[in-house]
Amino acid sequence: MLLCIDIGNTNTDLGLFQADRLLVHQKMPTRSGESASFYRERLRSLLAPHLRDELLTGTVVGSVVADLDAILLRACQPLCNGPILQVGADWDLGLTIAYDLPEAVGIDRLLAAAAARSRLSRNCGLIIADAGTAITVDAVDADGTFLGGLILPGLHLGLDALHGGTSLLPRIDLNPRAPLLGKNTLAGMQAGALHGSTAQLDGLFDRIATRLGGPVAGFLTGGDARFLQFGATRYSHCNPALVLHGLHLAFSRRTG
Repeated sequence: MLLCIDIGNTNTDLGLFQADRLLVHQKMPTRSGESASFYRERLRSLLAPHLRDELLTGTVVGSVVADLDAILLRACQPLCNGPILQVGADWDLGLTIAYDLPEAVGIDRLLAAAAARSRLSRNCGLIIADAGTAITVDAVDADGTFLGGLILPGLHLGLDALHGGTSLLPRIDLNPRAPLLGKNTLAGMQAGALHGSTAQLDGLFDRIATRLGGPVAGFLTGGDARFLQFGATRYSHCNPALVLHGLHLAFSRRTG
């Protein structure tokens, strides 16, 4: 089995693949400053029910957290008898990258774009919104060129900023059923986070789609995709594990 690891700022996603099928999708908190042995035991605990004393046939890591990638690569070594690789922007992802510094774009953005493109016909533009700690909205044209995109505060980050930057607004949780018009402060903040974000995503889709021209498909992914999928109506494809599928695709293209 292939283990795909997507290291994000808040959570690290783990995907266990058998052939092309994602068997297991789990999360663990991203904790900088921990050792390789700490992560090794955490991985063993999470994967043991699925591996049943077998070794992994390969591991591929993508990271947007400085220095943690090397620690996870070391942590996987005793668990794997195949290649242990870290994906980079210089890999063949099936995309042309039109970005000022390709190595500076978040690898999760490229992986999500590559996975989305692999799912559609080649004469279609793509807009991919990834809702995590930050929300990124990226565009890929019909020729497979990654054109860059926008980086916005994520849902939790926005709520934390409201609480931290004001005197009276409380720290609250998201509500996926928040009404459009809140009748109290808490409901108003929840409505702003949910409906403000979905309106923003749909508006950006329309602006980007006009620039792309032709047919355009929308993909929604990330840990907070579940909060947004019913309100962001332009994004007909919702897959919270899209980056993991991009890691699987990248590993397959790299190893043949």
